[in-house]
Amino acid sequence: MPKVTVIMPVFNTGRSYLKAAVDSVKRQTYQDWELVLYDDGSDPDYLPAIRQVTDGDARIHVMYHTKNHGAGYARNACIRASAGKYVALMDADDISAPDRLQEQVDFLDMHPEYAFVGSNAWMIDDYGIWGRRILEKEPGKSSFLKTLPFIHPSVMVRRDVWNAVQGYSEKKRDYRVEDYEWMMRLYAAGYRGYNIQKMLFYYREDSRSYKKRKYRYRIDECRMRYVGFRNLGILQGHIHYVLKPLATGLVPAGVMQRIKRIRYHVGTDFAGSADIPTSGDIKIFVSHTSGSSNVRVRAPMFCHVMAGSDFQHGEIPKDMLADNTGDHISNRNRFYCELTTQYWAWKNMDADYYGFCHYRRYFSFAPVRYAEDDCGCLVYPYLDKKYGKNYIRVKRKCIRKLRGMIV
Repeated sequence: MPKVTVIMPVFNTGRSYLKAAVDSVKRQTYQDWELVLYDDGSDPDYLPAIRQVTDGDARIHVMYHTKNHGAGYARNACIRASAGKYVALMDADDISAPDRLQEQVDFLDMHPEYAFVGSNAWMIDDYGIWGRRILEKEPGKSSFLKTLPFIHPSVMVRRDVWNAVQGYSEKKRDYRVEDYEWMMRLYAAGYRGYNIQKMLFYYREDSRSYKKRKYRYRIDECRMRYVGFRNLGILQGHIHYVLKPLATGLVPAGVMQRIKRIRYHVGTDFAGSADIPTSGDIKIFVSHTSGSSNVRVRAPMFCHVMAGSDFQHGEIPKDMLADNTGDHISNRNRFYCELTTQYWAWKNMDADYYGFCHYRRYFSFAPVRYAEDDCGCLVYPYLDKKYGKNYIRVKRKCIRKLRGMIV
């Protein structure tokens, strides 16, 4: 019998997202787990995709229903069908850091006074990490006034605690707020939670997330807040927090998204590992033609390299690599192009996957396959005609100059 059950409701989730989520569970350093996937009424052709993602792993169990009942119902069904002492929550479009389960199991084993444990999280979309959420370590009852003080899918809860409060609400009026309602019931029953102050989770929030937030759900949230605050004994003097969802519901989705991007922005110099876990070791080599550039992302995935180092003047910054070490052709680069960086990286750097870009360009993490041109370049397809013509002219000029450098 596994000690940990990971539960994951699925409803027409993007297949690449689902695969990344399931793969992140498979890569856990803690391996005494089972994963219960519940297909909550997805399209008829979706179930084979789920089975393909499981890849015959006996630890992964798939349940399904032809009708959509909502996340609360799906989570309850998963837990009832599972066996773990601890239940790790997770959504099908999020990613768990490799040490998430180990950290949370160790915490619950050592701290019986806490009913559940969550963590801080990186905020992600299709383009990578755009922010981070640092949560209160030990939320109290009043912490629920402004917002839910836990990232719900990052939580691991004791099974007996889930049983004690009879699981999630399956009422239609709690649709979209069942996580908030459930956690307030836990606190009202005398249970407490804790947030590990480590980045153990990657929480997806993009433009599609805001399109789901219909105004009628705001009305339901007001009712849920009123009941929850009353049961927690924090309602008096805080009616404005009950009505808060009505006000925020009037803010356009794009504006609300922008506000959150500002609030949780991490900047370009955040510390620690922020690379999204992948199935292999990815390195992206960013070519620089000037050591004075301050456009440098501080994440292990990115390697910043001075192109044409043999021809550069001045000291190369300590946080940059140079393409004139080991097996290299830097001395043939008079035009400061990316070719010598690419040659150097392939010959001297170890990775499963190599990516290259220029420091003044954007590296796209979108799950889109762009067509190659006649030079093997992947070209963004939305360039205007004027820029496209100029690109072709410059490319031909570069080809003429590079012919003497081909190795």
